[in-house]
Amino acid sequence: MISLSDLKNYLEPRLLQKLLGSKAHQEVAPYRNVDFTKDIISKATLSSVLILFYEKDHAVYTTLIQRSTYNGKHSGQIGFPGGKMEKTDASLMITALREAQEEIGLSPDEVKIIGQLSDVFIPVSNFCVTPIIGYVSFIPSFVPDKREVKEIIELKVTDLLFKENLQHRTIQLSSNSKIKAPCFIFDKNIVWGATALILNELRYLLNEFEGFNYR
Repeated sequence: MISLSDLKNYLEPRLLQKLLGSKAHQEVAPYRNVDFTKDIISKATLSSVLILFYEKDHAVYTTLIQRSTYNGKHSGQIGFPGGKMEKTDASLMITALREAQEEIGLSPDEVKIIGQLSDVFIPVSNFCVTPIIGYVSFIPSFVPDKREVKEIIELKVTDLLFKENLQHRTIQLSSNSKIKAPCFIFDKNIVWGATALILNELRYLLNEFEGFNYR
């Protein structure tokens, strides 16, 4: 079983090399378009999310949240803790840490940053999301924000490697319309859209890592 230390030591230098964003994103993009022009992306709202790694029960985990129901395009969806960059944020890393503190009660001082994945542009909300990867050396005691977070979902990282967890499902949109889209299935949870794109790039990176080749 891979350890958090092994994963950190692999990812830190790997994230400095060429990433697999477009290839990985294309596989799970709901509308099969991930190559947007620089002009379109330049007008997007900057945002970031935190991919948090920690070790529990001899396995590496990360954390997703199910957002509360509200009048918006991402109501009830499952994603990483995160949100838009505020004027007071010095960087997108600070944004991810601030949002994680607000949404799941994680102190920014306790998180060590490893690097980041490829940006993801979300056309429906005009957000450009930067996934920031960090870790803590303890098992976190999460405190979900009751207004924004319906549920905290702890995901074993190795679950990304099982092919049966990547499926196609009919998704009910906030507009009451439906689409059939690629998604990850973890127990009862359906993860699609931008979060699926981020998870798939992470899956591609893990598949490169020999320590994970036991699936």
